[in-house]
Amino acid sequence: MEFMERLHDFIQRHGLEETPEYVIISFVGRDGRRKRAFFLKRPYMRLVVGENRYADYRLEDVLEASIKAPEDSLIRTLASVLDRQPVTVRHGDELPPADDVSEATL
Repeated sequence: MEFMERLHDFIQRHGLEETPEYVIISFVGRDGRRKRAFFLKRPYMRLVVGENRYADYRLEDVLEASIKAPEDSLIRTLASVLDRQPVTVRHGDELPPADDVSEATL
C-alpha cells in the first residue's frame, strides 16, 4: 500500500480532518481552548532533537503521538508512550535533500 493510501486510511480510522496539503488534529488544550495542529502530508517528519541532530519519523507515528498527547513533546511521546524509534538519526552535516520530509523543531 502506498503512502497516500495508508495516510487516508489513518485519517479515516482516527476521524481527522484534512486539506489537500495538511492533516489536521483538533484538540482541547490545557487552557480549555480548542486548538488545531497541522501536519504536512509527507511520508516522514524530521524532528530536530538537539544541536545539529535530527530524527526522521513516519508521519503516521507522529500523528498517533500527537493524538495521544497533543501538547507534549513529540520526541518524548514517540519514545515513551508509543515506543517508536526514528527511521533515521543524522547530524546536520549528514543531511540529504529532504523533498519528502517535513521538518519541526522541538
